[in-house]
Amino acid sequence: MEVLPPSASGETRLVLQAIAAIVFGSFFVIGFHASDGGLDGGPRAGDLAPFQIFFRDATPTVQRTMRELQEGVTEAENARSASKRWPTVETLAAQGIPPFTNASDRWRLVQSGLYVTYVGTSAVGPDAPAFLALIQEPELGYVETVMPAAPSDELHHRLSDGTLLHVSFWFHRESVVADDQVIARPFATGWTQVLVGRQRP
Repeated sequence: MEVLPPSASGETRLVLQAIAAIVFGSFFVIGFHASDGGLDGGPRAGDLAPFQIFFRDATPTVQRTMRELQEGVTEAENARSASKRWPTVETLAAQGIPPFTNASDRWRLVQSGLYVTYVGTSAVGPDAPAFLALIQEPELGYVETVMPAAPSDELHHRLSDGTLLHVSFWFHRESVVADDQVIARPFATGWTQVLVGRQRP
C-alpha cells in the first residue's frame, strides 16, 4: 500500500485548522480570566501581597477614612496641576475638603524629593489607625518622553498637565508615626495598603 503525501491544499487546510485551534484556545483563556474578576484590570484575591487588603474587607472606620482620603487626594492633585505645588493640609481644610477638616485627626504634609505624603493620626488615642497617602512624582521629563500614553488606573493618576503620578493608600493599626519623615516604603514598617481591586458582580 503506497502512502501519498498530502496535497498542497490539504496541507493548507491542516495549517489553518491548527491556527484556528490556537486562536480559539487563546480566547478561551482570556475569557476565563476576565470572567474571574471582571474587566477593570484590578487584582484578584490571589494577587494580593501580605501587606495588602481589599477595600471591601477593611473595617468601616478604615473604609470611611480611605474614601475621604481618596477624594481629598483628588482635590490635592487638582491644586498641584494648577499651581505646580502640593497644597498644605491647612489649605485643604480651609476649603472644607475631608478628611483634613476632621478635628479629631491630625494631618500633615511631608515631602522629600519625588515623594509626597499626606499622613493622618488620630487624637482619640494610640489604638486608632493612622492613614497615609503616598504619592511619587516622576523624574523630570519621564512622562513626556518615555510613557506619554500610559493609562491611568488605581495606582497611577494622570494630572491635567500630563504628569503621571504613582499613588497608593495605606493605614497602620497604631496611630504613632514620625512627624518629619517621608514613609517611602510603608510595607516595611507595618503599614497595610488598601486596594479597590476587581469588584464582585
